[in-house]
Amino acid sequence: MPRQYPYWDLKFYYWIHVNKQKSLWNIPCSYTTFVRRLRKGMNLHDAIYRPRVESQVRKKKTTTSVEANIRRREKLNDENVMILDFDEIEKLENLNPPKIKIPKPKKNLLQRFIWWIKKK
Repeated sequence: MPRQYPYWDLKFYYWIHVNKQKSLWNIPCSYTTFVRRLRKGMNLHDAIYRPRVESQVRKKKTTTSVEANIRRREKLNDENVMILDFDEIEKLENLNPPKIKIPKPKKNLLQRFIWWIKKK
C-alpha cells in the first residue's frame, strides 16, 4: 500500500527532486508525474533521485516522413497549387517591383473654393 503524504510534504519533496536533478544536469519530471510516482508505490528516495523518463514524455513529431511529403506534393499538383521556393519568390519580387503610390497634394482653402465655383 503506497504511503499517503500531505500536500505540503509532496511540494517539499518535489522541490528537492527538482533541485537535485538540476544539480545533476538532468531534466526534472513534472509535479503530477512526481505525485503519480509516489501514489503508484515508488519509494521516496527513488522518486527524488530518478530523472524524467524521456520515452514517456509526449513529443510532437517534428519531421515528416518521405511518404507524407510525396502525398502532399501530389495533392498540391492535383489542385494546381504552385510551390515556390524562396529563391523563386525573390526573383519574382525583383521582376515586378512594387508600385509606389504618390499621394496627391492637398488643396488649400482658396483652391477648394475655386474648384467649387468652376463646378457650378
